[in-house]
Amino acid sequence: VGAETSLRRVTHLNPRLRFKGQVPAEPRIALASNEHEAFQVVIMPFDCFLQDVRISVSDLTGAAGRIDHSNITVGKVFPVRTQLSPHSNGMDLGWVPDIIMPLGEGESFDVSPESEFPLWVSVYAPRGTPAGTYNATLTVTPRNSHPTSVPIQVTVWDYEIPVRGMFRT
Repeated sequence: VGAETSLRRVTHLNPRLRFKGQVPAEPRIALASNEHEAFQVVIMPFDCFLQDVRISVSDLTGAAGRIDHSNITVGKVFPVRTQLSPHSNGMDLGWVPDIIMPLGEGESFDVSPESEFPLWVSVYAPRGTPAGTYNATLTVTPRNSHPTSVPIQVTVWDYEIPVRGMFRT
């Protein structure tokens, strides 16, 4: 299991978009209160077919308090096949990760050998969340292999994104 930022697309179906992230996965993100931030966890089974993979996430805890695990969502990332069009620059041709399907509670999925299966993990710091560093664990548990724990570190800054912006749009 590896970690990748939210800025890089990952799929084994496109040589330009192969995984280049961090192994072992130790994602670290920072956000303000009332903000969402994301990262990717990439499952790479190498030579075995992972069956009935389930994902669980703990609460985020730290000296400043706790952020409930319901503020962490996980989605499966699926590629779409793109073709040359008058609006494309040719850089995103072929298979490109684009669709994020929310992973329901208790839902499982399979991962084929030699693939790179990205999961989109989004963290929300609710309004009023105290500034500080929070830690959680995301666990990847296949039915036919050992579980893998991914430590997550989230820093919440000492300001809040306003509900209503200051500028007229």
